[in-house]
Amino acid sequence: MLPERPETGALPARVRAYIAALEAELARLRPDASAERVAASVAEVAGPAQLISISKAGFAKRTPRHLYGRQRRSGMGIFDLELRGSDVPELLALAGDDQHLLLVTSRGRAHRLAVNSLPATPVRGRGHVLAELVPLEADENICCALVVPDSGYVAFASVEGFVRMLPAHLLGDQLRPALEVLDVMLYGAPAAACVVESGADVLVATSGGRAIRFAAKLIGAPGVQSIRLENGEQVVGLAAVTNESQLFVLGADGHGSVRPMNNFASNKAPGAGGKLLFKTARLVSIACVHADGDLFVISRLCKLIRFAVAEVPASNGVVHGVDCMALRADETVALAASEGIHAASNGG
Repeated sequence: MLPERPETGALPARVRAYIAALEAELARLRPDASAERVAASVAEVAGPAQLISISKAGFAKRTPRHLYGRQRRSGMGIFDLELRGSDVPELLALAGDDQHLLLVTSRGRAHRLAVNSLPATPVRGRGHVLAELVPLEADENICCALVVPDSGYVAFASVEGFVRMLPAHLLGDQLRPALEVLDVMLYGAPAAACVVESGADVLVATSGGRAIRFAAKLIGAPGVQSIRLENGEQVVGLAAVTNESQLFVLGADGHGSVRPMNNFASNKAPGAGGKLLFKTARLVSIACVHADGDLFVISRLCKLIRFAVAEVPASNGVVHGVDCMALRADETVALAASEGIHAASNGG
């Protein structure tokens, strides 16, 4: 019997890729092995090793991804963050130990945080006070969290639909402390952020389930108003997409769907009303996914579920989606998506 795999997140990317290749060869030589289990095993080595959970009150927890076992879609999940009082989960992010997170606050300011500066915490734990690691004001909270990219751009969207884009090099080692990435007095608090590569489109989604897609190159230096909001809705999601992208959409009721982007046409310009992306009373979040990746979804009561993207049927039409998480007097609040085996391996 093979021993249980140790944590590999601290190993260099080349070493993790080599281990992934060895496990793939083992799968080929052992036809009796479960293909699903081997695939999941390789993905754990190749992909980002840590799941970061962040609460509204500013507690952050770093937990090895492999400690969250994959469940079937529509399961109850397990308890993750251990919060007190009225505090609730706010964000999920996947990152490697050797990477940095870009944290955007409710004041529109950006901070860099080394992932390994967060103390490792068990699955059910409270985590660490972020204000001890980044300079936050008393009434300031984290609105967006993503891995700092090596190249390309990072786009930021406000709750009122304003989108701005900055080159990645301004957000790396040379990031000016508390750099203002959005003017919250003019455009509202940050709602979402994403990495944008050359030639991609951006898709902006609202709480009403509507979205607009347009070429990222149309976002000038000052930024643009991306979508015309209606009926009190706010922007809740931002993603960089191409016609080959698959977009997972999640409602507060735990229903989700995968929308192929080759069936969601790009607008010639930003600023229009968009069109319906997903039938839901309230859209919570969106994320680009890979067919062999996993989804992590957390609820307001701190229940977290991990399940395979492949369990969610793709639909070219506007649908209500399928049950992704069983909820009882609860609602989903955030999600994170892991890349597929091949995508993660190529990304190092």
